[in-house]
Amino acid sequence: MAHAIKAPAAAPTTTSHAPIWRSVAALADALNGGSKVQTFTVHALRHYVRFADQNGLAPHVRRIGSKILIDETGFRSWIDAQGQRAA
Repeated sequence: MAHAIKAPAAAPTTTSHAPIWRSVAALADALNGGSKVQTFTVHALRHYVRFADQNGLAPHVRRIGSKILIDETGFRSWIDAQGQRAA
């Protein structure tokens, strides 16, 4: 008797993104991708976080004690939205 081969179950689809929480320094490294000229410095990211309530970045920032974590996917979509506002 032949055994039936089952297809793998489809992964559930969702419209929300899974947050990738990174420290400010780790996010700077991830965004710059090892380039010699940094687009996003740690100083610039800390500036964005400092004014997160005014610039709309607040939903993507978490503070745990003195640790600051930023959702990388959320930060990238926030950057994309900044370009659309200027137009």
